[in-house]
Amino acid sequence: MIKKILLIDDSEPDNFLHAYLLKKSGKVQEIVTVLNVEQALDYLKETMGEKVEMPEAILLDINMPRLNGWEFLDIILKSEEFKTIQTKVYMLTTSLNPDDENKALNVYKLDGYLNKPLTLDHINQIIDELDREN
Repeated sequence: MIKKILLIDDSEPDNFLHAYLLKKSGKVQEIVTVLNVEQALDYLKETMGEKVEMPEAILLDINMPRLNGWEFLDIILKSEEFKTIQTKVYMLTTSLNPDDENKALNVYKLDGYLNKPLTLDHINQIIDELDREN
């Protein structure tokens, strides 16, 4: 059982569908959805400040207005403020550009690269990986 997953996507329909599938899996206790990078950073700061459980996984969209998924990664991976975060990050995207997948897996060393929409198979894969590490 996964305690918490954070969805970061500017598409409300995608967030709704992905949260629904995560709930349907019966393997996630809490799902937090935010619509942009700024909300995600604020949420992570609040979570770090409180003694509240950090998300075990982040599902991150690449293409978002203002700050995109790559900029989010730059902030959390290079900032002293977020250096203690041990959360797994999975890129979730509609991008068919192989350079994006290469960048996600080889440059940023993300834990996975998944095409939208999420499926129950994707969810089971993520949960199995998280369960193996806990």
